[in-house]
Amino acid sequence: MDGPHSNAASQHAYLTAYHITQGPVRMAAMDARDAVNRFPHEWSFAPWSREYERPSDMSEDVARVPIPETWANLPPDDKRSIVKRLGAADGLTDVQVDETLRAEVIRRNALSDQIEAARQ
Repeated sequence: MDGPHSNAASQHAYLTAYHITQGPVRMAAMDARDAVNRFPHEWSFAPWSREYERPSDMSEDVARVPIPETWANLPPDDKRSIVKRLGAADGLTDVQVDETLRAEVIRRNALSDQIEAARQ
């Protein structure tokens, strides 16, 4: 189909997904959603931060580790427990723990926004 709407339609048929080691990959939207859903340790709709670039160290699916909306008000030991389940290294300072949680919340929010945009 030619015309002014054909380019817009084809732009929405593709998404950028981020592989944990290969980085951003532009692919068909259906393939991107499938990769992120089937292989969450490898693919994301948001860039991977350095803390997660150790897939063999992850004991849990990072996306399934709950982070309460009020995480900033949690006691330091509770925050450390969440960060450990996310796969971060031991020995982080309180500031690094907060930064790790903040980065994961931002990553999840970006992912949710991209998923919502892909559905439209």
